[in-house]
Amino acid sequence: MAVLGAPQERIVSRMMEDVTSKTENEELPFWSLSWASTVRDTVTSLSLANLCFLRVWEETLAYRKGEAYLMKQLPGPSDYLATITAVFLLAAFFFALVWLCRRYLSLPAFRVVRFASFALALIPLNAVRAALSVQYKYLKSPMLQLVTRYTVPLVFLPLSLVLLWFLWTRQRLVIRVAVVALISLFPFCIFTFGQALWATVQYKGQPMHDLPSAARLPNAKTSPRVLWVIFDEWDYRLTFKDRPSNLQMPAVDRFASEALTASNAYSPANDTGTSVPSSLTGLRLKMANRISNTGVFAEEVEGLNRFPWAKIPTVFSVAREAGFNTSAIGWYLPYCRMFNTVLTDCAWWPMPTQATSMGDTYLEKVYGQIRSLFESDTMSPLGQSLAVQQKTQVYKEIGRAHV
Repeated sequence: MAVLGAPQERIVSRMMEDVTSKTENEELPFWSLSWASTVRDTVTSLSLANLCFLRVWEETLAYRKGEAYLMKQLPGPSDYLATITAVFLLAAFFFALVWLCRRYLSLPAFRVVRFASFALALIPLNAVRAALSVQYKYLKSPMLQLVTRYTVPLVFLPLSLVLLWFLWTRQRLVIRVAVVALISLFPFCIFTFGQALWATVQYKGQPMHDLPSAARLPNAKTSPRVLWVIFDEWDYRLTFKDRPSNLQMPAVDRFASEALTASNAYSPANDTGTSVPSSLTGLRLKMANRISNTGVFAEEVEGLNRFPWAKIPTVFSVAREAGFNTSAIGWYLPYCRMFNTVLTDCAWWPMPTQATSMGDTYLEKVYGQIRSLFESDTMSPLGQSLAVQQKTQVYKEIGRAHV
């Protein structure tokens, strides 16, 4: 434990003094605040804002190299600088909010606003949850399974009331603990800014690119033509077994009546990264967390062998050997990197998520990163989330694609 001398003790004491110790008639203009209070508010505002963007930092600075094959564009200087800008903008908002409340609010109003400001803790807490969910999957959608008609009144409601009572009656204690915690975490702000600036300086361009497609066969067969459509997000149960009585799908019903249908068929796996490659190859394969400048690799689901996709027989390679030109359009999996040696035409899009829906330009990314603090991949208080808008755009581009 560090031992503080008398001057240091006085400085820390002044920085830790309660920010709410004003009386009802006390005036606290900006210029009357001590330098220690100003420094404390600046540090805590920056630290809190930086923690709010923890998920964004994880997506731009700490993504795993094995995930690069699923990205159309890896994070670059515009992403790093946009996050730094967004952190400063949010920190300025926090600082201005504190100053305005001190300057103009009476003590009762100040207590109410201070109590309401505790809700801001939900943003960094959600950011921590999102960052940890990469390793701990139960922090994603499985958490919603805890919310039932029994747990809400018996568990969550009582706990919420106790928490609200504690926060209201112990505001000064909570503020002191929060200030100490934010000041202690301020070095993390310096670390992320430094890492982002270093990555900007060291940026050497995109390491992964789509590889050239195979040449078109000059005398390719044109008959029979085969179109294979995989609806990765189509729910069979809701479409056929438990379809709402007021939902009519005449085109789907007509197609099912004229085609061969199977009601007891199962996909090779419950995730796209295994199910689709296995369907295309007839082998139990999945995407491997290994990439190179020459392509991506496959890995046996029940084994340790890894090999390039270009050396694995697929429906595309078999069709090409039979004299047909082949094409593929899809999203999520990088088909143009996996099967480029046997595809004559190809187009693919990355999976629409918060990380891939921030925008293209610097200003768009600043806005997108700030907005992402208040929405998820599927829900937003502003209507459609950015990820949903991006998915809609991807579907439109797929519909317009010509391969």
